[in-house]
Amino acid sequence: LLRGDAPETRLRGFWSYAGKPVRDDTGDAAHYTALMAASLQAIAAEILASYNFGSHRHLLDAGGGDGSFIAAAAARYPQLAFTLFDLPAVTALARLNPRMREIETRVQIGEGSFLTDRLPQGADVAMLIRVAHDHNDESVLAILQAVREALPPNGRLIVAEPLSGHAQTAPVTDAYFGLYFAAMGQGRTRPATEIADLGRAAGFSKAREIKTRMPLLTGIVILDI
Repeated sequence: LLRGDAPETRLRGFWSYAGKPVRDDTGDAAHYTALMAASLQAIAAEILASYNFGSHRHLLDAGGGDGSFIAAAAARYPQLAFTLFDLPAVTALARLNPRMREIETRVQIGEGSFLTDRLPQGADVAMLIRVAHDHNDESVLAILQAVREALPPNGRLIVAEPLSGHAQTAPVTDAYFGLYFAAMGQGRTRPATEIADLGRAAGFSKAREIKTRMPLLTGIVILDI
């Protein structure tokens, strides 16, 4: 693996979308969706502690999995409506999520791939949680462009994921994720400045990083149109 000539890895196989055609297989998606949902609880708490959604009316969670973040945000912000967008195999699992059923009148669900399909419109703020670092720059640019096209002229995108380049977290973040993404076969963590550059290339005009309580779990970069 460290030499760069490893054969197909078990980690790459676990994330069924990694470097392979998208498969519409709910059983295959169930394992990684459950892991994402379990590990998202602490990350959702960090995002909601660091960013105030009170001025927004409609949130698009692109790559939102089984809706765990939407459910957490809905409990805190009763004025928010939501759109969940993910692969068909994953949205099928979201529809079975009891927490999503409790707020089903506030949630729309869109199906497809943000690499190739148009995202649902109507939201004034969008989320990408642990999405960009799973992909190479070309794919990240395509994802950001898709989100940009779905947002209104005053829209905002929140990119939440571990960031590289910070002195206090780099020894862990960069080392761990460097090995992790080598085993996955694609993706990398990026400093906030690189995400900002990709955002500007995708049509966003402003970018800024905001602090989180536990940057090892997640950083946040705000991209405004």
